[in-house]
Amino acid sequence: MTLENHTTQDSSNLPPVLHIGQRIEQATFRGTVRYIGPIASTEGEWAGIEWDEAVRGKHSGEHGDHKYFTCLFPGTGSFTRISKKITTGTEFLSEVKDRYVGDEQSLAKTKAQEDGMYLEGSNIKIELFDFERVREKQRNLSELTSISLNGSLLARAGDPEEARKALPKVEDLDVSSTLISSWSTVSQICGALPKLEILRVNRNRFVPLTETPMFGNAFQNVRVLTLNRIYMSWSELTLLEPSLPNLEVLQFGYNQLKTLNMSEDDDNTQDGVDNGQQQHQPLRKLAPTQFAKLKDLHLEGNGMQDWREIQRLSALPSLVSLDLSENAFEAIEGSDNGDGEYFSRLEVLRLPDNPLREWRSVDQLAAGYPALKTLWLTTPECIPKQVVTVEDLGPGSTQAQASALTKSLDAGSRTNIVARCPNLTMLNGNEITAKERMSSELYYLNYVGMATVGVDKELMKRYHPRYEALCEIHGAPDTSEETRKAQSEMLKDRLMTLKIAVRETEGGATKMTLERKLLETMTVRSLKNLVQKLAKLPALRQEICFWVPSPIKEGQMVKVVLADDLRMLSYYDVKDGQEMIAYDKTK
Repeated sequence: MTLENHTTQDSSNLPPVLHIGQRIEQATFRGTVRYIGPIASTEGEWAGIEWDEAVRGKHSGEHGDHKYFTCLFPGTGSFTRISKKITTGTEFLSEVKDRYVGDEQSLAKTKAQEDGMYLEGSNIKIELFDFERVREKQRNLSELTSISLNGSLLARAGDPEEARKALPKVEDLDVSSTLISSWSTVSQICGALPKLEILRVNRNRFVPLTETPMFGNAFQNVRVLTLNRIYMSWSELTLLEPSLPNLEVLQFGYNQLKTLNMSEDDDNTQDGVDNGQQQHQPLRKLAPTQFAKLKDLHLEGNGMQDWREIQRLSALPSLVSLDLSENAFEAIEGSDNGDGEYFSRLEVLRLPDNPLREWRSVDQLAAGYPALKTLWLTTPECIPKQVVTVEDLGPGSTQAQASALTKSLDAGSRTNIVARCPNLTMLNGNEITAKERMSSELYYLNYVGMATVGVDKELMKRYHPRYEALCEIHGAPDTSEETRKAQSEMLKDRLMTLKIAVRETEGGATKMTLERKLLETMTVRSLKNLVQKLAKLPALRQEICFWVPSPIKEGQMVKVVLADDLRMLSYYDVKDGQEMIAYDKTK
């Protein structure tokens, strides 16, 4: 282990007095004090620091055979001498003035006369110091409605009365990435801002809460709170909740939650680790009185895997939007109690970048979330190709049935979702029109019907629970042998071969050539998603085009751009054998 033996340059300046949990900065790196004291085989006192940046760390709190402290992330700790090179931060109002007014002492060291002053023995004029301009800026502090101290050295609240007088109109405060180490400090700052509604406290490290704090009305009017990457447990958040009676929007992402356990022994979990003994235990949920006004909750990037954790939130009475992007959910479950109050108002659900494995999850969204209107899932394939095996089907099943059901699940991601979820009106940011719904349901009905001829009805209900309802709406598809043969021949006739040259830029060299047989009814969006999958060129950055002879000037070619993602290829009169290029339009 390497010890950082920094010495002071000015012995007249005493080193700071540190305490455990304090936030500090040294050589532009920030960290949290985890240990103060001696280290074996060394002289004097050392500070053990857990650094925010892994590049600054040298170990995880060990020296020799002894462990002095622990780190949330391995390899982010080191020991350093306590010296004046360690910065412990500033007070709130002084930091505000420094950022929004400027330091008067640094602007001028002396008051200049109206006619100016010259350095003795030279013709160098001293710039006049406009005190009136500074006073005007200070007066303007009282008009500020939004303050950002993101990345500042803010560590202490200072005089709350002074802040209250200077900043009476602040509604939006950002104290992300600072040296604040306790919620008490945040409450003192916010208590001096009576109109505060938006509070951003991202990327800070706080001393953990162990009991419900008494913060009075400090957060009384806060409607929006962002707590991303502060590595706070959900249990701590529930201790803070009584101080947030009017909270409507909460961002709590990238905090390594994994579980929303409500107490130490809740569901036999501890520190986010499930011991596997609670699967059939009663699920403890948030009470409807907790977060009673919360409408929009963001839990993205937390690595959560068990949908039971989400069911804990089901009683939240006002929840309308839930963001679960970038987690690790493989399956979605519906209501576990049938009481009709399960996420009764949830309208928007975001689930991109979750490894969902089966279409049953989408069916659960349709059946268990009655108010769901807007859904986001990873495209182009929200569910990887699902293979049904004989073992999945159970006793008495055949390989033919398993193969038929496997084929029936491959109708296309967007078509599958639209057909399975009758209440959706928006999918991945695009409206589901009445025409698209009709087209998707008819295609899904016909595709599934043709693929599952002879499959048991009970198996159909398991893998296609909305099939019968769609039959009642649109009529059962004709799956006779004659019709299937006719459709097979028609499908062959409608397939056309396209060659797509993938390039960095429109005039650049071809990196890859794709050749595929596609239906003329394929949408431009689906074609872009195919190119994204095969060539790793993001669909949002693609432009696909081809050239045709000009109908006006003989011998000239006209560029045709597939500009509308919702149009079919046939709309652009794409012909069999057509050669196209796909390139990055942002370059």
